[in-house]
Amino acid sequence: MTFALPDKQVRPKGGKGRQAAAMARLCWAAGWPLLVGALATNLISGLLPTATAWLTKLVVDGIVSGRPQVALLGVAGGLATVGIATGVLPQLVTYLQSVSCAAGSTDDGPCRTDFSVRSTDFTGWPGSRVRR
Repeated sequence: MTFALPDKQVRPKGGKGRQAAAMARLCWAAGWPLLVGALATNLISGLLPTATAWLTKLVVDGIVSGRPQVALLGVAGGLATVGIATGVLPQLVTYLQSVSCAAGSTDDGPCRTDFSVRSTDFTGWPGSRVRR
């Protein structure tokens, strides 16, 4: 088996803005609920570390300033909620990826999510030392 390398890279016409718009339209047409779910989980996962640090600061400030424990319950509850969301979010991301994979799979086989490179993938390339 031999592989031919292209002489030059093929790029779509237009600027990066047009390419991004075309990609967004394609993703929206493929399944807008999955797109919205992926965007929401990425946004939330980016905000969780900041929220954890901020709420922890508020709890520590409340303890140091001598606030009553009842006043700290709301902040501590928020910190607990952020901690639970931090634990649940990776599972939600895995679920959304499996759903989007199932939605895009064909009869050829399951959706491939493992893109690791194996040395046997390059058996026919010129200069390759791996032979069968």
